[in-house]
Amino acid sequence: MNQPPSLLNSIAGLPGDLEASESRLRTPSAATVTTLLALFLMGATGNLAAQDAKASDAKAPATTAAEKQEADPWAENQGWPGQKSINREGGHTWWNTNISEWPQWERGILRAGAMIVDFNTTLSFTVNDAIGLGIDAENALGLESSLNTWRIEGEWRFGKTKRNTFDFTYAAYNRSASGTAQRDIDLGDGVIVPVGATLDTVFNFDIIRATYTFAFFQDKRIRMAAGLGAYVLPVKYGLTLTPLNGTPLGFDTTDAVLPLPTLAFRGEYRITPKFYAYTNIDFMYAEIGDFSGKLIDLRLGVEYQIWRYFGLGIGYNAVNIDVSATDSADYIGDFVGDIDVKYGGLMLYGKFSF
Repeated sequence: MNQPPSLLNSIAGLPGDLEASESRLRTPSAATVTTLLALFLMGATGNLAAQDAKASDAKAPATTAAEKQEADPWAENQGWPGQKSINREGGHTWWNTNISEWPQWERGILRAGAMIVDFNTTLSFTVNDAIGLGIDAENALGLESSLNTWRIEGEWRFGKTKRNTFDFTYAAYNRSASGTAQRDIDLGDGVIVPVGATLDTVFNFDIIRATYTFAFFQDKRIRMAAGLGAYVLPVKYGLTLTPLNGTPLGFDTTDAVLPLPTLAFRGEYRITPKFYAYTNIDFMYAEIGDFSGKLIDLRLGVEYQIWRYFGLGIGYNAVNIDVSATDSADYIGDFVGDIDVKYGGLMLYGKFSF
């Protein structure tokens, strides 16, 4: 039976078409081959890099604890006594701001400069062998309420670790006044200074302080120390009263040296390698026989190290001294009376260090 030509041709072409389709399925495209090859090469390269890294780690020496601490000196607390640390003595380069190379703590320091002081003073004089009433020395006796003076301080840190420190201060505060009483002044025990009487008042004292402290914590940026000290206060104070058309009367014209033992605390903090902040505290309270004494000395300040051996500083000093003696004794000499002086002042100074 004869078939239509179109159908015969279609049937005859089927095997060829099937073979071509099969060939296309068996043969991947060029893009596919390229992609598979790239993935293979990336995997091989990654494996080789990992093997090289492992080999390098195996050959490289292990990082020591000291090297880790040098890289990050704040990773652990390195400041307590007896703890071995590369941090204890500070770094090796003066101006490098890398925390692992900050400057060492200075061995010696000398500070010298000016101080502007404001006073609030109460004095009691001996009247008929007894301590009289307290008198406002600035308002009633005419002493200046402010004073400009010089001040000098020094420190010496000794020992290999520089934890032991000896420091000192010297400053002199001298005031005197002569004037006329503007109102009646009661000295106590019935003694009255009448209006118009001439008053000559003197109140001079020096601050001489020496202190030993030990730094119980010290690293490159923080230093805290505690210890013992002694204040020596040479004091001269007195009052001469001359009534109108009368005979001058003297009260407590006394030269004495008052020793005051103290406890001391010192704190320093390096904000940057050149910029320091500090606080110093000295205090005491004692009763010895007929003598009693109280002292609080607080100093706060900041310093900027301009050059290796020189810097500038500004600070504030607040002091309260209250000493009283009802009778003379070997401990205090001839001092009999009551002195309560409070003062605060701004300090501007130069700092020499090495």
